[in-house]
Amino acid sequence: MEQPPVIAAIFVISCLLLGWSGAYQLLFKLPFITAPEVQSTGGIIVTTIIAAILFTGNIILISLLRIRWQIAIVWAELFGCFMIFFFSFDLNFRSSYANCPSC
Repeated sequence: MEQPPVIAAIFVISCLLLGWSGAYQLLFKLPFITAPEVQSTGGIIVTTIIAAILFTGNIILISLLRIRWQIAIVWAELFGCFMIFFFSFDLNFRSSYANCPSC
């Protein structure tokens, strides 16, 4: 288990990075958090803290596992992030494949 100062440092750094980078705006697009047009300072702070708690909890839970499971979970998370990024373009492969002259 990690030391409490290390966990606190991870939480504070993730709060600052999420707040400064504007990554909290991605969470406003989720339907169960709040409406995107209602972005008050309190909502931004709460959303940033929730994201930092999730990030810190993820790191703590992964650190409790054996190294082989840690590697597998991190690769699965990276693959999931890649797939979310890939599907965000909303591509239609059937029409792309039908229009390909060399296929």
